[in-house]
Amino acid sequence: MTSRLRYARKSHFSSEDFDNSPSDIKEPDFTDEETLLRMKELIPAESFEAIDISKPVVEVGQILLCIGHQQVELTETNVPSLHILRDFAYETSIVLTFHANTVLYGLRYLIKTNSFSAEAMALRLNFGMVLPSRREQVHTVYLDLSQIPKMDDGDYHTFYLELGTDDGRLFAERSFRLSLKDVKGIKNYETIYGL
Repeated sequence: MTSRLRYARKSHFSSEDFDNSPSDIKEPDFTDEETLLRMKELIPAESFEAIDISKPVVEVGQILLCIGHQQVELTETNVPSLHILRDFAYETSIVLTFHANTVLYGLRYLIKTNSFSAEAMALRLNFGMVLPSRREQVHTVYLDLSQIPKMDDGDYHTFYLELGTDDGRLFAERSFRLSLKDVKGIKNYETIYGL
């Protein structure tokens, strides 16, 4: 199911959390005829034809958290709590599907947690320039979580994920909870993971 976000919410993660200052590059103004003609020369025809300024800048579809062969959909209301074996923690990835309806600069993922550090730790991954497309775009971000501290039974690290732009707009916000385990710490891991 696709959520249409016509107006992006403001991110509650300040850009002051990062060494890099926010980008001051903005999307092209396609209501301006001169800009429209210039972009028609710069981007592929299929991307130009997919521009639709009547729609939201980004329409977010499915966001999946993948751990090995296990996939869990992250939604606004679903906050999954998952065990993850250290041997598989480096195989974690997040798969995002979305539609971009304009040329977009500064689209980025922000994954943040303060559950195992006095200071919040964050990972920011920039997409760079994203071109519009009539087809759904799929992006995969790989995470190595093998170094996060082991947790006791019942305790979890909470991670917050944002899809937004460097100027503070927020298109999607999700969270998930992970408990990292060593194999010897889970008696029935064969049953849980189907190994």
